[in-house]
Amino acid sequence: MQKTIYGNMYDTEQSVLLARGTFIDGHTSDGRVRHGTKELYRSDKGRFFLSHTTLWESKRNYIESVSIDGAKKLYASLPEHILPFTEAFADQQAPII
Repeated sequence: MQKTIYGNMYDTEQSVLLARGTFIDGHTSDGRVRHGTKELYRSDKGRFFLSHTTLWESKRNYIESVSIDGAKKLYASLPEHILPFTEAFADQQAPII
């Protein structure tokens, strides 16, 4: 998934997955639970973003950019950590513009 936000390209295929988790995204008419996923990424330029995916046809998948502090909070809240915290946030310099 790709999205340009304020002139910055965010691409899940070209970025590092840091953490992920599922969430309840609603219920079907017969009462079954539908789940979506949230995945936290770091781009090659050091920008953090969150990818939201859903199974509902009426909803769209989307990407939102997040600050370093926001990324740290999201990382803590997501249950599956792909990289350890120290590796995920090793470079705390400002993103390359």
